[in-house]
Amino acid sequence: MTLEDDYYKEYLALGGKMDKTQYFEWLDVFLSETLDIFVYGDTSKHSSREEAIDEVMNKTTMGEKDLELLFSSVDNVTAYT
Repeated sequence: MTLEDDYYKEYLALGGKMDKTQYFEWLDVFLSETLDIFVYGDTSKHSSREEAIDEVMNKTTMGEKDLELLFSSVDNVTAYT
């Protein structure tokens, strides 16, 4: 089992309903847009966490509930922030 599988398992345990394919597509967008600012404090791509989250929401059709579940699935497994 991979770390990403652990994220998805946690997502389901939190009540998430996305299938695995959709989850991983949106996880890729989430990580691409938020990793630098959330984990490293690097503001070269986004000047704030809010800006990064807005970009995730612009690039996906994810609602706030799905975004919270996705974030929590990562944060609960590997302490994203």
